[in-house]
Amino acid sequence: MLLYAAACGRDRGASPDAAHEDFAPGELPAYAESKLRESLQDVQRIKDGTVETLTEDASLHELTRLIATTTRSYHALNHHVFGWNTTLEHLYAANREAVRRGVDVTRTIILGDEVIGNPDLLRNALEIMEMQQRDGIRVFYGLQRELEQEPEYARYLLLDAGLSDGRVYATVRAVSVKGPHPAQVLFTWRPEAVRDNPFAYLRRSAFIHPFDDNARRRLVQESAEIRTRSNR
Repeated sequence: MLLYAAACGRDRGASPDAAHEDFAPGELPAYAESKLRESLQDVQRIKDGTVETLTEDASLHELTRLIATTTRSYHALNHHVFGWNTTLEHLYAANREAVRRGVDVTRTIILGDEVIGNPDLLRNALEIMEMQQRDGIRVFYGLQRELEQEPEYARYLLLDAGLSDGRVYATVRAVSVKGPHPAQVLFTWRPEAVRDNPFAYLRRSAFIHPFDDNARRRLVQESAEIRTRSNR
């Protein structure tokens, strides 16, 4: 009730700080005062059409919430492929649950030569893509060096992003130094920001392919060719 009152105030047009009128000076302990101000700031950001997380735990929590509240479609772009079968297990469980609810979940994974040319990294990446495909996620992939031939790709270089129901757009702003985990994420439902998502471009790119048996064979062959070139 406190948060509702703080969010709405006595007047919908009132500033969030008007909620402080409900309390006499010094009535709240310092902890409660700090928490109230934090909550009011969150309410203001939601009114402005954005939520931003600044820690790894908060980022994973809000990404999980985003997928859990998706009803029709969730599209993801990942340049950071690893972690889905280990440290991102809770977030991945939300992906699987979304598929069970009938949500169309797609993931486009962009692979750089540093991954393709390393047999161990490539093996891990293939295992992740195969796992997601088995779990009902539609998996696509692209080679970064091929995509770099397309000028439009420069806008999305190294971007990790998600689009929920075509209405909420999440972009990873920073990755944890401990591993490929999102550490800062911006969520927005401002129409102009949502329209700036990469997924229309990815659908029409000639360098994005469905992940299937042919893709696996191609990536293994690409790996061998990269290692041959590096040994010359």
